Amino acid sequence: QRLIYAVLAAASYGLAITTKETMFAALPVLLLVGAWYLSEGKGPQRPPARQQIGLLIFVTLASAAVFGLILLYNSSVLGYLALGSRRVPDFISTFFAVTPETWNAMAQMPFNPGKGLFTHSPILLLSLFAIPILLRRRRFGELLLPLLLVPVFMRAYSTAYWIWWGGRNWGPRYFVPLLPFLAIALAPVLQYLLQRRSRALWAGFAMVAALSLLVQIGGLAVNLELFASQLTAIREDA
Repeated sequence: QRLIYAVLAAASYGLAITTKETMFAALPVLLLVGAWYLSEGKGPQRPPARQQIGLLIFVTLASAAVFGLILLYNSSVLGYLALGSRRVPDFISTFFAVTPETWNAMAQMPFNPGKGLFTHSPILLLSLFAIPILLRRRRFGELLLPLLLVPVFMRAYSTAYWIWWGGRNWGPRYFVPLLPFLAIALAPVLQYLLQRRSRALWAGFAMVAALSLLVQIGGLAVNLELFASQLTAIREDA
């Protein structure tokens, strides 16, 4: 059964990479979270160490195979080693070279008024309340995925600091692959609200949800070309 789950996890991750090649930056985080869950449990619920290591090696090799196929395909089409249109050696070198420009990009990504992640999805801020809830319940594994993926994605996209916002689009499109993981982080908050049944807490949650919906309506109500032309007027390389 665990092998089946491992196969499904590797296949799902492979599909995620074909959708957005930058998802390869999430691999170390996903492997770390998988290792955490494999090490949890006691007695018969906990798999033998050999089986844990074998499953992690299998998922790693399966993910590496997906990378290899994508690199081979792009190499034959583009003529150089790449994920999507990004040269792999160049990306790796820039990923580990931190500059003032990349720090500035990372600082703006969360709350920039025009392109901030949480500015366009305020409801995701409620996931921060999951941290004390999960810590108190000692559910540490559920904290790893969102807490690690956010800085990893920010660091990956800060390499394109000159256009970290993603161009003339509504909101931070680069962070779209991250949204499902952040939405999962809301689950403990919703569970807490259902247990408390506090009208005040539910009213606060509803207000934040309505605000998030209002932001998204703005992206649909305004003609995208009009919005893009305004961005171009502010900055030509937008």
